[in-house]
Amino acid sequence: MSDAPLLSAIGLTKNFGGFRALDSVSLELYPGEAVGLVGPNGSGKTTFINVVSGVYTASAGTVMLRGVGIEDLPPHRRARLGLGRTFQVPKPLGNLTVLENVQVALRYSKAVKNRDVDPLEFVGLADLGDRRANSLTTMQQKRLDLARVLALSPSVVLVNELAAGLSPSELSDIASLLNELRKTGMALVVVEHLLGFLEAVVDRVLVLDAGREIFSGGLKEAFSDDKVVEVFLGQ
Repeated sequence: MSDAPLLSAIGLTKNFGGFRALDSVSLELYPGEAVGLVGPNGSGKTTFINVVSGVYTASAGTVMLRGVGIEDLPPHRRARLGLGRTFQVPKPLGNLTVLENVQVALRYSKAVKNRDVDPLEFVGLADLGDRRANSLTTMQQKRLDLARVLALSPSVVLVNELAAGLSPSELSDIASLLNELRKTGMALVVVEHLLGFLEAVVDRVLVLDAGREIFSGGLKEAFSDDKVVEVFLGQ
């Protein structure tokens, strides 16, 4: 593991009027590392992803990518610097083909065009390049979402419930893809409810409840923690 984090989110807070959706949450992420972002619905997971990626402006706190502050940059500027994200509900350009979706990402990025791995080939969609994106299955659209991110040659990817609604074999395939990305030095933040999937991908977890961090550490240790058990099981 490198001594310097790729991503540092420090004291992130997000207020919506009088409601504090995120309350001073911090995370450091290193090359090749995967951290699970865990918590019940409404705990602040997606808010954290949206603040880090620039969809929301933080009410307080800083976001640094490779040591450079990016909290004042819009989402597209953060993406061009190497911060990618997927969405819980895929958002392809439905009237464009699969290939055109990836080409759009390439056109508006600073990514190197001559790459060792083709994004569509990597996610298993190379044979569907001429298909309209809105004709794909949910699983295929999730793969396309990931391919568009990879077209930007990111160093950090925020993976928002990529595994939701998938079959066991599809879950295994996605876990394998994410682990292959880690081998390249890419770092991942993985938002997910499925513990088996997290066990296959992440090194440690950050557990949120009502916008606050209640645990940071190994997955097994998390579910031996009384506070984490209470949040998830109501005991």
